[in-house]
Amino acid sequence: MTLHDQIQDAETALADAIASRDSAAVVALYTADARLLPDGGPTMAGSREIASFFDQAFSQGIVGSNFVTLEVDGSAEYVIEIGKYELYAQSGNGPRTVAGSGRYLVAWKCVEGKWRLHRDIFNRVGGAE
Repeated sequence: MTLHDQIQDAETALADAIASRDSAAVVALYTADARLLPDGGPTMAGSREIASFFDQAFSQGIVGSNFVTLEVDGSAEYVIEIGKYELYAQSGNGPRTVAGSGRYLVAWKCVEGKWRLHRDIFNRVGGAE
């Protein structure tokens, strides 16, 4: 399996955890000392703050996501990934809609044989990229 495929699989696991709407499952995919730098917001440091960020997103109706790995560069221990994302929201039994889309850069760290998000930054992109 290529490095690109390994990172895309890790992103798919993140999408699955987001779809479960379980912040503990999401945080388990990050390193213990991870940093999340959301678009327009403060840096979230560590498991508690990252879980709080996702709890808030879920309470605002986020029900799913899609991540596409565009580029990877790295080694067996560290990888830098550039990709694009879509977030999906749903209100009650209404239709699922695109709540946001953009691009991201993730620094991945291999911990005990598994890729974990170590530094995660994303921003929204309006219109065509």
